[in-house]
Amino acid sequence: MCARLFHNEASVLRLDTALLVEISEQWETGKIYLNMEPVTQPAT
Repeated sequence: MCARLFHNEASVLRLDTALLVEISEQWETGKIYLNMEPVTQPAT
């Protein structure tokens, strides 16, 4: 006998949507993973 993790396709889609919304919110909050600003050299 095989146990199913999700009852139907709609439950899988709800979970996927919730995860994508959370990832999107984290991305939109301004976390910077790459800084494309030029590096300035300190004056000597």
